[in-house]
Amino acid sequence: MVQTIIQQILAVLTRARTFLATHRRRIAAGILAALFVSLAIAGAGIVRPRKVDFLNSLSNFSTSDFDDYFQASRSFQQGEDPYRLGQINDLFSLFESPADLSNPLKIMAALEKLKGVGTYLYPPFTAFVLTPLTGLSYEVAAGIFQTLSLLALAGFLLIIFRLHRGQERGDDAPFFIAAAVATILLYRFLDGNAGNGNIGFFLILLCGAGLVLALRGPAVWEFAGGVLLGVATVMKITPGFFGLVLIGGRRVVGIFGMGFGAAAALLLPALTLGWGRNLELLGNWNRLILQTFSQMSFVRPWMNNQSVSGAIGKLFMPGSDKNQAAYGLPLDWANVQGPADIAVFAQGVKTANLALVALGLIVAFIVAWRWRAVAIEPERRTLAQIFSPDILRLTVLAALISLLVAGVSWYHAYSILFVPVVIRLYLHWSGESPIDWWDGAWLAVFGFFGIAQSLLSRSAREGLALYSVFAFLCFGIVVLLAWRIVFGSRAGRLIRSVHVRGRGA
Repeated sequence: MVQTIIQQILAVLTRARTFLATHRRRIAAGILAALFVSLAIAGAGIVRPRKVDFLNSLSNFSTSDFDDYFQASRSFQQGEDPYRLGQINDLFSLFESPADLSNPLKIMAALEKLKGVGTYLYPPFTAFVLTPLTGLSYEVAAGIFQTLSLLALAGFLLIIFRLHRGQERGDDAPFFIAAAVATILLYRFLDGNAGNGNIGFFLILLCGAGLVLALRGPAVWEFAGGVLLGVATVMKITPGFFGLVLIGGRRVVGIFGMGFGAAAALLLPALTLGWGRNLELLGNWNRLILQTFSQMSFVRPWMNNQSVSGAIGKLFMPGSDKNQAAYGLPLDWANVQGPADIAVFAQGVKTANLALVALGLIVAFIVAWRWRAVAIEPERRTLAQIFSPDILRLTVLAALISLLVAGVSWYHAYSILFVPVVIRLYLHWSGESPIDWWDGAWLAVFGFFGIAQSLLSRSAREGLALYSVFAFLCFGIVVLLAWRIVFGSRAGRLIRSVHVRGRGA
């Protein structure tokens, strides 16, 4: 009887394996569709009437990141300053003596002046692009924005699918499996972007399409790809670090395209504002964001800020996050008590950021020095020929460096990693480049924080976030990738020899 049961179980497993092998494309496509529906539901959370009560009417409270963009766009259209520098100046004029700090009327007036300050952190271009939505209600505008956002994410996958079909493969399963697994691995990042109404999915499309066009060539495509990357850079500064990938691929025309795209995006709002007003707003953005942030090493070092600045702030700076004390932070041995102590750690942040940028440039130039042209017509190049192992690793390295040095990088900002993760997994499942130890390491880290972390308790997740474990692991990944790119196969042999000696011991 036992033997019969075992035979039945084996028969069921055999049929299941046969079914999965036969229908793996449909299964993967179904999972991917379900994940997109889940992201749509998460994004629908911001599509609701804005609640305005006494507390948030006197603060910079907003229902979503899109709400910040939407209100800035309305200010933009009405001829107002979306950066509200005038309110900042009025705020300073309120407190003329120490006694004013305890005056309830002064405090109430200060709260009113703070309303909307520091919520919109981008150049005028983003607000300009959204002006067609300003005539609609918030709910309708948010719904359109979220729909376009999800379509942008699907648009990037469509580009990869078209490249896959261009190889005349009869089986589409590798694409759907790679897309589904990548979405699962990075789900918490993607879900956070959708739930906050952020622009991350638009950046994925712009950066993914820009890299593919710029690296695939010919010159016209290369320039167009650079333009897309330049536009993404103006929308959010961090995509500018993908210029390291263009350096590594010797894409000089693409680099010029980045400059052209960035300049066009900076100047385009002048079509409705006029040159003078556009330059004035650019100046306000420079003073509020670039100059202020460059002088402050610790900006919003809260729990989910996974940047170098945020990590150092939470570990050593008192008052960085309201939950610090519950997790034994800041560390007692640091004993930060005054401006002089803060300056020491601030200098450490700046040094670490400069070191990361310098490392990225060095690695990019080494990749460029080794670069070899692919003797295949651009329209026939496969993803494996567009993204060689070093170019793909450089793409991951550039993305991580941009997020670590940004100063403020919430978990959902790491959704940009969707670009290299999809490509890497596709190359694996298509059989063109199996995943090795090096790439498996960073995929495992992204996967743990992108999905597996959800299985932990809330206190465990908060502890990992407050101690910035993800940021430090990403720092380590940057070093490992740089080592692998620079030393190539010798680095792999060294790792294997250390592993063998360890087993022998």
